[in-house]
Amino acid sequence: MAFTQAKGLLPKPVSGVELATFDQKMATGEISQGLSIATRSNSRVLSPSDGWVIYAGPFRSYGQLLIVNAGDGYHVVLAGMDRINVELGQFVLAGEPVGIMGENRV
Repeated sequence: MAFTQAKGLLPKPVSGVELATFDQKMATGEISQGLSIATRSNSRVLSPSDGWVIYAGPFRSYGQLLIVNAGDGYHVVLAGMDRINVELGQFVLAGEPVGIMGENRV
């Protein structure tokens, strides 16, 4: 299935409590640009879609950040991880383990 047809069907990358959804107005007045999930430390992170890893590493205060090119101009960004288990240029499948969450990250 093409990524454009998967809207609303992608699995969450981790189990946990949703703190914010895409386009939700936050208490600060800002609009959420993604899905924020509170999860346990050391939770396994799964890729929500097939794609090529185009970035895997530290990024500002987001912990370890992973960007997967899902095709058709779409990218999946996963942040807050302590460890990433995939490499730049690797192709990942939906549901494949890609990392481990850190402590106290959202």
